Amino acid sequence: MLGPPQSVVGAATGTAGFVRMLGAAAGTGALGSLFTHAVARGLPSGVDASSLTPAAVAGMPDGVRHAVQVAVAAGSSSLFWVTAAIAVVAVVAALALPRRAAPSPLSPADTAATAGDSVMTDR
Repeated sequence: MLGPPQSVVGAATGTAGFVRMLGAAAGTGALGSLFTHAVARGLPSGVDASSLTPAAVAGMPDGVRHAVQVAVAAGSSSLFWVTAAIAVVAVVAALALPRRAAPSPLSPADTAATAGDSVMTDR
């Protein structure tokens, strides 16, 4: 059997979903922090990153608006390269996982013979 026992499949599925959501939240926070730091680092002096709204950027002088656009592009570029590196590490890790043979499919006769075996009777 490749998965958890039938008696705990619900708990295993819930745990997997929870860990996936926790990883997504942590990853989003970390990558958002990286992007914000890269943008703030590239902004010209006197421009506050927390005040950057589309209306505020549209009202800036051309030189300052261009500097803000360059800072946002640099932040996007940093974000791209970091996520690309994470993806490469994930693919290498996935390829390094040990392989297990899949169970052979049961014939219809085997399925009928083992139909009652899947019920847990020990209490």
